[in-house]
Amino acid sequence: MTWCPWQPKVLATGDNKGIIRLWNIDTSIPSNATVPGKIELDSPVTGLHFSPHCKELLSTHGTILTPADPSTSHVWLRSSVSNSIAIHSYPLLRLVTTLGVVDKPLGVSVLNAHGTKVILSIPDDCKLNVCDVWSKRKEIKKQPSFMDSSTIR
Repeated sequence: MTWCPWQPKVLATGDNKGIIRLWNIDTSIPSNATVPGKIELDSPVTGLHFSPHCKELLSTHGTILTPADPSTSHVWLRSSVSNSIAIHSYPLLRLVTTLGVVDKPLGVSVLNAHGTKVILSIPDDCKLNVCDVWSKRKEIKKQPSFMDSSTIR
């Protein structure tokens, strides 16, 4: 589970059935579910992280499960994300990209202090893996305008 850094009343949770849910923790709203609020994936969620740099949600996944039931119209179905990192746009929860890391299930994960890399555990190998996921945004340097440096008469 993880809190959204730019919407502090939004909480994301994931479970071993591969379901990611978004919750609105604002007590003044009668329902605590957000819309669309749910993604059904086909492998267990082992980690969730909101980007501090852009409106995206990263999920890490373990071993594949059976595919989700397509009879539910409000559920977002995805292709296999087994043993990989998936990045979803927020708030639409559309899959942006999937990064295959290894051919073994991923364990727990954590973002580095800058929010640019995810550190993953790979329990079967007793190893850690570091992946670049969000690069730090470059600051735009102010340069003098063309009009400032030229004289038009």
